[in-house]
Amino acid sequence: MAYRDWSPAMAARSTPRPCSGSATPTTSPPRAPYHDGEISVAEAARRLGCSTGVIYYWIQAGQLDTRRGPGNRLCITWNDPIQAACRDRVTTSGHLNPRSPAHRAPPPLSPP
Repeated sequence: MAYRDWSPAMAARSTPRPCSGSATPTTSPPRAPYHDGEISVAEAARRLGCSTGVIYYWIQAGQLDTRRGPGNRLCITWNDPIQAACRDRVTTSGHLNPRSPAHRAPPPLSPP
């Protein structure tokens, strides 16, 4: 049917009719993705002041325990000792805390 054939009477005939039976699917309430003592990768990065890439690296290196939750989310086991160990890793890392130019040794002098 072309647009020129359309009329308001046709629109009135094509209005949707109510469905018979239940139109809404029955679903269970959404599950919380994290158990007590678990946090997300983004939350760990936020608490430590580093990037999510650092957290993913630690997970891949086996330095953080994780499990896969609903929706394939990574759930990191988290408590005070783990947070303290991660903070120590952040503060002692040369990659995460590069020395500022003022603290670097000056380049060697070349002979004249």
